Amino acid sequence: MKLRSLDSYSMIAYQCLKESRNERPTMGQILEELVNAFEHQASKKTPDIARVGPWGRKTGGPQNYWSFILENGHNLKKIVIDHGDIIYSLMITSACEGVVHDFEKAGGWNGGDTVSEVMFDEDEELIGINGTVGTYNGYTVISSISFFTNKSAHGPFGQATKSAFSVSWLNGSFSGFYGLAGYYIDGIGVYLKASEKIIWVGPWGRDSGDEPNRWSFKLEENHHLSKIIIDHGDLIYSLIFTTKYRGLYQESKKFGGWIGGDKVSEMGRRYVTWEMKGEEEVVPDRPVEFEELYFDKSTTSSRRHGPDWKGC
Repeated sequence: MKLRSLDSYSMIAYQCLKESRNERPTMGQILEELVNAFEHQASKKTPDIARVGPWGRKTGGPQNYWSFILENGHNLKKIVIDHGDIIYSLMITSACEGVVHDFEKAGGWNGGDTVSEVMFDEDEELIGINGTVGTYNGYTVISSISFFTNKSAHGPFGQATKSAFSVSWLNGSFSGFYGLAGYYIDGIGVYLKASEKIIWVGPWGRDSGDEPNRWSFKLEENHHLSKIIIDHGDLIYSLIFTTKYRGLYQESKKFGGWIGGDKVSEMGRRYVTWEMKGEEEVVPDRPVEFEELYFDKSTTSSRRHGPDWKGC
């Protein structure tokens, strides 16, 4: 089932389970959502959408899950942020041919000290977010968040902690948000549209340089990631990727490694990597490189890799 159709089915089902009759959808609303879900599932023009994240809390009850997906032809119009020391709620508005649509507020069972609005021009596109994760009254929450567009930066909203996240994408790729919420915004991730079945996310660290400094590794069709070799010490010096197809292994060239580290580690697996996390720093007289790199336990379908030592 397509992700957008699944989200439509899930959202209307969760709303039907609310205790108060006034909060449950009418039969007309249920029918409308089911028709929309079916049309998305049947449509051959619906772009592939992938989840990136989430950051913050990753699991919860059905009442905690929230999702916003831009419909085809709609543009992001406004984001309302209720915040104080943390992010309490988000409410998103889209527009299509002059018609404005407000989506259900995510979070906000408790209220913050300030309500801020981010307004988007018709030709303004969201191209990235960053923020921090913290704890509040025993809950894992989104402590702060900023929004970046092709025109300007908005935020930060809330109060930053040391546990930061950041993600950027190509102009026109943004398709929505999802996450968990209750009293506050506990977790947030993004939906991105694929271009030719490939989604660009990032980069982190240095984002400009001459052609000899640029590197890229892309899985060929039907190939699977088999191994990653990490040369590391006080930072990441180089990476080598190995893929497998029909029993044959193919190794990429080494990326980086003009200077060697203290240790070489291998991460072997047969599943696709879902997420990489790390920290970056500027090292004098060297390109910006990752100080810490690891594959989180939710990153792969088997287990976590790193950072058991400084630099990996």
